[in-house]
Amino acid sequence: MEQHPVPPVPQIVVGADGTEAGLQAVRCAAKEAERLSLGLRIVHVTPGYVPTGPALPIIPDGSLRSYGLGILKDAAAQARQDAPALSVETVLVTAGRVPGLVTNSTDAKVLFLGNGHHSLGERVWTGNTIAGVVSRAHCPVVVVPQDWSPDLTHGRVVVGLKTKRHANELLEAAVEVATRSGGTPSEVVVLHAWKLASGYDDIVSNREAVEEWARSQTQVIEPLVERVRSKHPEVPIRIEIVHDQPAHALVHASRTSDHLVVVRPDHGRLFHHLGHVVRAVVREAHCPVAVMLPVPAKNDDPELAAQLPAASVHA
Repeated sequence: MEQHPVPPVPQIVVGADGTEAGLQAVRCAAKEAERLSLGLRIVHVTPGYVPTGPALPIIPDGSLRSYGLGILKDAAAQARQDAPALSVETVLVTAGRVPGLVTNSTDAKVLFLGNGHHSLGERVWTGNTIAGVVSRAHCPVVVVPQDWSPDLTHGRVVVGLKTKRHANELLEAAVEVATRSGGTPSEVVVLHAWKLASGYDDIVSNREAVEEWARSQTQVIEPLVERVRSKHPEVPIRIEIVHDQPAHALVHASRTSDHLVVVRPDHGRLFHHLGHVVRAVVREAHCPVAVMLPVPAKNDDPELAAQLPAASVHA
């Protein structure tokens, strides 16, 4: 009898870096793994090189490994505290942060990352790590702000919608989050923000023009929403059209939301450009941001492939 390889069991994966933000991500990842009855893999990446002075290494041999193992031990203890029955695996990787995390999440259902408080200079590095992982990941990535608390709920999940092409996947992901607790579903808000370039935007800045544009955009989006609404009648879904820069609108919405759901720009396999909107949102949002993978072009429904009308400058 021909033997077929058994596909790997999906895991929930989280990056741990020894910070409070990293532990917050571990807490969220542990709860998600427990909810889905999956194992949790905690990954810590140590540098692939050791800085040296004129004659000797600046960091004693073995210190990086010991430090990394300590971070993993603390993270695993936190995960087991939040989900005592959870199966936890820890992985210490010596590599660059981005490839180390991406490589160790190829079989992940979801990858969690923490986003902490950093100075402007520190943001250059931490922001690049998060953006680099999100733009290259093989699975959805959830970025968890350090200050976010699951105890402070707003009963609202916001979907950032730019194109028709990704509407169904984004809405289904938002509905899954909205019904996660098993109680009364949260409201799902489909947020479409638009604003033209400076100068051109002045043409439509009067109230009547903005309201007319909102009505026309709603007519475009409503059939997309109705497809999902008919499958999940228990979940309240509404459309919100705002005249604002998309990144600013989404970050503002995150202040009164439990989750944001956005899609990673599709620039093909050879490019890993995250786009200024998603980059800004994962960096500045006040609630967890789930970044979904783009729909492969070969599966596009021609009816849904187009963007919303041209003023929807979003990513």
